[in-house]
Amino acid sequence: RRRHARAAPDAAVMLESAGRLPPFTAFGTDLEAEGALARVASQLAYQRELIIVCSDAAPTASASNALNTVLQLRALGLHHVLFLSDSPASCLSMRGALPGIACVWSSRLPKTMPANPGLCAKMYWGYAFYFYDLRKHYAARLAIEFGVNVLQTDTDVVWLSNPYPTLKGIYRGVQLVSMSDTPLVNAGVFYAQDVRPGDGAAWVLRELSRRLHLFITNSSAVKQYVPWAQPPYFANIDEQTLMNDVLRSSIANVTSYAQATAHWEVKKGATGTRKNRTFRWKETAEHALLNFLGKEVPRRKVRAKLNATARVGELCGAPRLNGLSKYPLHEVGSPRPARAWLSIAPLWLFMPFPSSFSAREIRTCERNGTMGVDGAGGAPFVMGHMAGIRTGAWSRRAILRAHGWWEAGADRLLSAYYGWANRTSRLALAEPAGEVRNGSCAAPLESGPLKQLDLLVGNLILISHALGRVPVVPQVGCAGLHKPGQTIGHRVRPFTRRGGAHRALLGTCGWMPPRACYRLHYSTAAELVDAKGSHAAALPRCSSSDSRPAASPQAGPAAGSTGPLGSFLSGIAGLLGRAPVAGGRRLEEEVPTLSQLTRLRDAASDDLARARAQLRAAQNGPERRQQRHHEHVEGGGPPEGHPHHPHHPHHPHHPHH
Repeated sequence: RRRHARAAPDAAVMLESAGRLPPFTAFGTDLEAEGALARVASQLAYQRELIIVCSDAAPTASASNALNTVLQLRALGLHHVLFLSDSPASCLSMRGALPGIACVWSSRLPKTMPANPGLCAKMYWGYAFYFYDLRKHYAARLAIEFGVNVLQTDTDVVWLSNPYPTLKGIYRGVQLVSMSDTPLVNAGVFYAQDVRPGDGAAWVLRELSRRLHLFITNSSAVKQYVPWAQPPYFANIDEQTLMNDVLRSSIANVTSYAQATAHWEVKKGATGTRKNRTFRWKETAEHALLNFLGKEVPRRKVRAKLNATARVGELCGAPRLNGLSKYPLHEVGSPRPARAWLSIAPLWLFMPFPSSFSAREIRTCERNGTMGVDGAGGAPFVMGHMAGIRTGAWSRRAILRAHGWWEAGADRLLSAYYGWANRTSRLALAEPAGEVRNGSCAAPLESGPLKQLDLLVGNLILISHALGRVPVVPQVGCAGLHKPGQTIGHRVRPFTRRGGAHRALLGTCGWMPPRACYRLHYSTAAELVDAKGSHAAALPRCSSSDSRPAASPQAGPAAGSTGPLGSFLSGIAGLLGRAPVAGGRRLEEEVPTLSQLTRLRDAASDDLARARAQLRAAQNGPERRQQRHHEHVEGGGPPEGHPHHPHHPHHPHHPHH
């Protein structure tokens, strides 16, 4: 034990695998091929550690979230990530977005709905169920057959700190560490270590994989385990409810299908069981078993005291532990005593986000002045999981961007699909002199209502779109966006990214678009810092003696510049039927709605096109057009009159299209 205690910190540091892995030759391999999984384990598992991430490569926000997850892990030095996708073509697409990604796929299960689906599959089938099956199957095989310790992560997450110092320190004697959820654990994020064939952890992993695959491929199997069930069967294939059934079976050393399978045959009205009017759920053995487990599982929990108080220095709250709670895991049906343990991770390790708990930890970092400090003491929690966000992947992406947790390169699939790469110039608000807030123009936002922030951003978007630029959404002070004693609303998020280049943004809040604008192409101040590789002081600012923002050579002319753009701003105000405020910082006190802006844009499209052409002609005379032609001849891109140029009216990404 003493030798293990001394080795744990060193092992945790060495688990930063960047630059320490051999070449990955299994790229694009079908894991069902003979010897494929062994080859993956030998090349990618670093000191017996492997992280599993799953996604397809469609140009969707979901795939972008997956890329962001991998990039966050890589930023922490954790390169031993196995990306499990759905086809060789998807792996190629992912490699185009992230060179060096270790991507494989599996033919174990068809991507389409199974031939004998239950009502669950018919109602909800999608890629999620396909990946539920694959990741649980290969996590079990890697842990049991190859002795690999597996960290499985969902993609609707943010990784802010390396989890291994905690997993290999405080939890080194625990075989399964899982995120908390109802009724016991969350199936999307868990860690399996030191699993041995025949122990309770091995039984849990194998049994969960078996149940998932069975009910996906054969809904009629419900009758075998729930004798009173009647077709059509619901055949629940949700991995979380199934995992909780399996875990509670192992803890109490009884076989239970009571919650995930039996109870869902009762909950859904279209099942044959619900249509049977003589059926009484509360009279069944499964109902009695659920009541038993509700009392027995908590009774089996053990509180173990640590030899010394552990302090988690990687977090700015620096939580301290003097013990941990754990549950025994049995190989169900075996008379042998439990040889494995389950622990529910504390919130600071696997955090439900956003939540009152995550907001509290973020405030702790801000209060202690440790947010953004590189190295120890800089993160509010290790991992945040957006399991409670039910508004889709685009919403999760927007939340991460507002917090500053979006990695450069995560949008490469989306950028190629939507043509975002065709717009490289940005339009940012400039700063009053003496203020360093990375593109945040504080003056019009001193009163603070979210309504005024939406106004500012909406007009910036409108002008940027007409100019063919990418709007840089400003950061704003958090204090004015809510009344004293109230929490900040869901439409703005406190900036919480770590790193020296982003420190000037601390204490500000990021704008989050409304649902109708989730797919909008915009940039944030943090992303501008990443793109320029510069400090906040190098970003656009304006003179303290002049209320008009000055032009920036990096971000393009600012929204209130004189000259053609100033005239264009006045033209936009005229189209909106309003007069611009002095300095061009806002157009009107009332916020135009999205539908109003859409109608105005459609009605004035010809005027906008003419104004844009006049602006381009004023800014780009004959000499510049001749220069662009020479650049094309030398390989710099097509001249403006060429059909492949994005400004050509026949180009698919021209504004008229």
